[in-house]
Parts: sequence; C-alpha cells; structure tokens
Amino acid sequence: MGVHILTVSEPGPGDDIGTLTVYADGRAHYVSDSGQEIWLVDEHRTYNWVC
Repeated sequence: MGVHILTVSEPGPGDDIGTLTVYADGRAHYVSDSGQEIWLVDEHRTYNWVC
C-alpha cells in the first residue's frame, strides 16, 4: 500500500488570480496575473526520482 501526498507551493502575490482554460481532453492551462503558467492534467503521474 502506498501513500500519496499532494502538495502545492504557496502562491506568491498575484498567483491566485488569473485565467484557467479547461480543454475537452482533460488538460487545463492556468496563467496567473503575475505571469506564472501551469499545465494541469487529470491523470496520475509517477516519477522515479527523489528531490
């Protein structure tokens, strides 16, 4: 049994307000008013490296 913990960094000034575009294939693109861009997907992804 595995444990999945999702974390998100704390938003900076202007990062919490922006434009979210959701596409029919399950992807989404967010651009904050401060210029940060993030691609979001609805599929689980596993990475084999440790920070």
